Amino acid sequence: MIKQIFILSFICLSYSAYSQSPVTWKGEIIEDASEKYFIIKAKVDKGWYVYSMNTNPDGPVPTEVDFINEGNFELAGDIIEQGDLIESYDELFEVDIMKYKDELIFKQKIGRIKNDAVVKCEVTYMTCDDKKCLPPVTVELEFRN
Repeated sequence: MIKQIFILSFICLSYSAYSQSPVTWKGEIIEDASEKYFIIKAKVDKGWYVYSMNTNPDGPVPTEVDFINEGNFELAGDIIEQGDLIESYDELFEVDIMKYKDELIFKQKIGRIKNDAVVKCEVTYMTCDDKKCLPPVTVELEFRN
């Protein structure tokens, strides 16, 4: 419990040290042959990291991607992560973690999407550098078919 309070305090104090997010997000729909995909790209500033959706939940907050379905699309399969994956033991969190640097791409196959559909997506993520972490943030992206 004390470890968790320390980590939470560390995260909150670190937030004030970095006023702008070191991660920028972009969403688009791409067509590859006859398939369509939601593509979510994270551009990560040098020295910063974003955590995988599959990282140990006992450590940093894993990235979460939620598509808000209003009946205008269907997903097919699972989200695929692409990027320079780093798997290592983290001294701060005292667990093995999975993180990305520079760029992270989430690729989600679309089963069906209505013409002129506007799809919203929320991405919740946490970012750290080698000395500090920022608290988890949720960004909203919008895709237009």
